[in-house]
Amino acid sequence: MDLGTSGVVAGAPELVTQVEALRAEVLSTRRDNVPVADDVTAMRQKMREQSLAAGDASHRVALKYGRGGIVDIEFVVQYLVLKHAAHYPDVGRWSDVVRILEALEACRILSSSVANSLKEAYLGLRSSVHRAAVSNASDGDSVETDDLMKQASAVCTRLLPNL
Repeated sequence: MDLGTSGVVAGAPELVTQVEALRAEVLSTRRDNVPVADDVTAMRQKMREQSLAAGDASHRVALKYGRGGIVDIEFVVQYLVLKHAAHYPDVGRWSDVVRILEALEACRILSSSVANSLKEAYLGLRSSVHRAAVSNASDGDSVETDDLMKQASAVCTRLLPNL
């Protein structure tokens, strides 16, 4: 079982093989870009509205759910997988954001600067969330994380307008 690709972590080998085959089939389906972009942005907007309705305005929550936060980056990356995996199967090989970004760069879907910008923001924001959780603090380095979120928001909006 190759845990590095699909993300299946447990199960009978036959089931793992079936899940990986289904995942590859779904990701390699050709899609019309406009409806996929519209569906992804609509889903992200619903999620954003629900997080606002929950009323948790902590900095740690903003790092995850705010504009340019972790979830925006994840949505854009998964959108790019759905958009390109039919033509570039390597893009759908991995389930984690960093390796997907590396595959998008290797397939020349993203430039090195765009891929690195998103990777830097994603890893920096995740690190800040983890540090805040471990120290039981509500804020991390807000100046640094605000800059990362602005950087990621600009790139995400360029890749998926209306996000």
